[in-house]
Amino acid sequence: MNTSKRPTNSTKLMPEITRHLECQAGVPGVAPELRLVIRSCFLGWSPWPLTLSGESGSGKTCAALVIIDLIGGLYHTAASLVDDVREARFGRLQHPSGHTKSDREVWREWTKARVAVLDEMGTRESTDFHLEVVKRAIDLRYGRPLVCVSNLGLQDLQAVYDDRVVSRLGGGTVAFMEGDRRADQGHVVVVGTVLEKTGVEP
Repeated sequence: MNTSKRPTNSTKLMPEITRHLECQAGVPGVAPELRLVIRSCFLGWSPWPLTLSGESGSGKTCAALVIIDLIGGLYHTAASLVDDVREARFGRLQHPSGHTKSDREVWREWTKARVAVLDEMGTRESTDFHLEVVKRAIDLRYGRPLVCVSNLGLQDLQAVYDDRVVSRLGGGTVAFMEGDRRADQGHVVVVGTVLEKTGVEP
């Protein structure tokens, strides 16, 4: 069942999330447009996954990590998730408690996380195995909070992965971030959402 209409209990934390995404103590915060996007996704008005694309320094990873810090969740780069799945399949992935993790456990943790972040998408040449892992990572989070982060736009990601991955990302909410967050000159262009119907203020 698609649970995108039934957001997680983290909806109750939206005021806290918003406060942490804003400028604090002279530190540049997340652009108001992106705060609106994040709220809309958690309230179920815009579809998951949320894809943040744009140049380095625009605040993509920062925004994703703030959400995880407040709600709890799981962070991976595309490369680290591929490596974990590969190592688990060969019985070489150790859990902090000492036992050997299976790839089934890796995927179970990914699926059950309150929020999952898949960062640095498209930074490596995509092998068949890499593509398999990325596609499954997106599929297992269908209708659940997933933030995908990349310096590339969807067209460039299509050249790295394939139509199936880009179709799944494009079916969610895409925010292209321009400028440098650290210089407080960021700008967000939102694509493929229903934000105009929500009436939510940043």
